[in-house]
Amino acid sequence: MPNTNGYCMYQNKQKMKKQILAFSLLKLISLFMIMRVFGQESVAISAPSLQELVDSAIYKNFNLRNKQLDLTMTDVELQKAKDAFLPRITVAARDAFSYMSIGVSSKELAIPALNIDIKTAENRFNMSSNTLTAGAEISMLLYSGNRIPYSKKALTAKSEAQALIMETTRQQIISDVIEAYDQVALLKQVKHVLDEAAVRLAENKKTADKALAYGLTTKYEHQKIEVAQAQLASKLVDYLGKRELVLKQLSLLSNIEQERLNLMDNDLQTIDLGLQQEGIENRAEIKSLDAVIQAGRYKIQAEKTWFMPKVVLSGSVGYLGMFDRHISSSKPLVEGGRNLSADAPTFNIFPMTSIGIGVK
Repeated sequence: MPNTNGYCMYQNKQKMKKQILAFSLLKLISLFMIMRVFGQESVAISAPSLQELVDSAIYKNFNLRNKQLDLTMTDVELQKAKDAFLPRITVAARDAFSYMSIGVSSKELAIPALNIDIKTAENRFNMSSNTLTAGAEISMLLYSGNRIPYSKKALTAKSEAQALIMETTRQQIISDVIEAYDQVALLKQVKHVLDEAAVRLAENKKTADKALAYGLTTKYEHQKIEVAQAQLASKLVDYLGKRELVLKQLSLLSNIEQERLNLMDNDLQTIDLGLQQEGIENRAEIKSLDAVIQAGRYKIQAEKTWFMPKVVLSGSVGYLGMFDRHISSSKPLVEGGRNLSADAPTFNIFPMTSIGIGVK
């Protein structure tokens, strides 16, 4: 009789091993998913650094973006002014179908001496053709009457002024962010002071309660502790309001989520900006104003050259062709004949060239 008990025990052991392996694998997968989720959450809700706040505020500021666009447009205009003396080539081609109809009528005319007898007659002549034109033209500005050089100087000064104004705006954004960031650190110190005051007040209240119980103090003196607690609670509410206001300001400046800003717990730090003592004339605002004034002067000088002649060198080569030319009449040209219907020969002109210097 076969040993069935041993076989069943063996199957049970194998089944338990499979279950333990599956359970262990499931635990590993669950642990990995939990670690991944917590890792993502910790990254997503971490408090922003000062550098991140500054970068986000600069990127988010639309006023700074508009100034950057204005600077880019000025640079494009400056490049166009620099390219004014470069030769310009124009290539064009055109194919046109033309049709013309002319009506002719004659009155009766008789001259017996010359044996001429013309009767009243009417006829219409129709003409059609295809006309192809093609050509290339090159032109080059030789002299602009000093308008282009002054315009380039005006645009260069304007670009410099816009760059300085943009840098001033950027510095103001950084200053606003750093000021709000420092206020968060100051409020942290305020909270630290309030917490210490709360601890001391709690100890004082215990002492006052014992003193009042033993008759060592009056109820009036004991109520001073309650007044101090109320004042402390009021200061705590004031602290929470100021912190909320500062964090809201940072959120508006940087467009960072409020929940991340709530995690800020920065301390006051000394930052060495490496600033040198400079006069007021070296400030970006003063330099930008000087550049704007200089740009205006150059622009006025450019406008004063309106009466100066402009010299342009130009040359061209072209082709003219007329083909599929046809002429027909609505009636015969002579009595008893046929209507006119004939093809005209193809007409070509190449090259048509021209070169010269023009003054405007």
